[in-house]
Amino acid sequence: MVAACFGSGETQPLTGEPIKKLAMLATTFACLSGWLLGYDIGITNGMLEPVAKGFNMSHRQMQIFVGILNMMALPGCIFAGWSADYFGRRPTIAAGAALFFVGNSLMALTQSFVLLVVGRAIAGFAMGLTLVTEPLYTAEMSPARLRGMLSTNVEVSFNVGILFGFIASWAFEDFDDDVSWRYMLGLSLIAPVASLFGVFAVLPESPRWLASQGRLHEAEATLNQLLGPNEAKRAIMAMQSSHSGGLDKCVEKTLAEAMACPKMRWLFFIGGGVAFFSQATGIESIMYYSGVILERGGLARRDMLMGMVGVGICKLIAIVVSGQIVDRVGRRPLLMLSSLGMSMSMQILGVSFVFSWGWSSKLVAIIAFVVLFSMGYGPIVYTLNAELFPQSCRSAGLTLGMSVARVTSAIVAVSFLSLADVLTTGGAFLFFAVWGLAAVAFVSQLVPETSGKSLEDNDDSAATM
Repeated sequence: MVAACFGSGETQPLTGEPIKKLAMLATTFACLSGWLLGYDIGITNGMLEPVAKGFNMSHRQMQIFVGILNMMALPGCIFAGWSADYFGRRPTIAAGAALFFVGNSLMALTQSFVLLVVGRAIAGFAMGLTLVTEPLYTAEMSPARLRGMLSTNVEVSFNVGILFGFIASWAFEDFDDDVSWRYMLGLSLIAPVASLFGVFAVLPESPRWLASQGRLHEAEATLNQLLGPNEAKRAIMAMQSSHSGGLDKCVEKTLAEAMACPKMRWLFFIGGGVAFFSQATGIESIMYYSGVILERGGLARRDMLMGMVGVGICKLIAIVVSGQIVDRVGRRPLLMLSSLGMSMSMQILGVSFVFSWGWSSKLVAIIAFVVLFSMGYGPIVYTLNAELFPQSCRSAGLTLGMSVARVTSAIVAVSFLSLADVLTTGGAFLFFAVWGLAAVAFVSQLVPETSGKSLEDNDDSAATM
């Protein structure tokens, strides 16, 4: 039954065909919510201290405030899978942008800790919608030979947002604590408005979703707008071949329906495993608490904020470099490099606390960690999960993968300060280093290479596993 949902096609990527402007424009607009998500994470470092002072937060309340974003992303991911299948990719992207606007507006205006958390929870739900739908949409809109690069745009926009968040935290440092973080949140409201404009004025619906609904003529017209003539023709033939056995064989499956197939369960294990290790290695401890880490390491607050701007710049450069090489080098080699490098960086960071080394060693280790994360797991967790699954299970696969990532991320975010109290700060980072070594073994033994193939070719590969 699963094999019937897969198209056939050559395994060699098509090269030399021009990339259409609409493909670039659509994937760029689709990434605006990723920018907003990154910005929210970036300003958390700068706003955590003034917000904690203003609302008289305990350590527990600080962890709840930080972690609720990822906790609410889980139901957002689950809803996104259903919504993207039922309503389409475009409406789900629009819903995420609208909820980001509502959540961040509520946080910026509230005088209540409860409403502050509610606003962040709404933004977290929007985050879940974004994490599933944007990479799904981007993968389905991109030419095969450039899918890795264009899918990396999701992570590029995310990292640009983080950098802007770090810069905003530094720029508003001299403002009164009661208003500085509100200005930071106010700036974030531009992105969802621009994203909504893009949905209604620019973005076409995904041709793969249109085909799954039996709207083959619309899918063909969209593919001709997005791809070169040869690749468009090949994709259209694959879709027609898939539907020749009956529309019911290619209809999008729910997560429960997909899990009934042993081959799909294996793909879920691989995709979910990559998503798990992307967070279990400790990236959220760096992104949310790096300010606390560097201040514990002896760096003054303003210098810490400037240091985080440097971290954001290095992270962005790394993701841009990754986008240029991911389709040539492949997914597996970059994941291997990322796993090993992150583990080594965490070891250095942990040892620097154990032996009380200076703040410079800690900053170097943090920069090395985020660079190596951005070279591998940062973008590839989205790209691989979008490529790994056949059309009938793609949104379900992304839903599961991103849900695993958000659960793991939430656990790290809500427990890091407590973990550091129990194991010491150095011990907490050495704990993350162990997960990095486990990730090396997982990738080397289980993760397949998916680069350079059309989505229909990857469907065939899945069918023969």
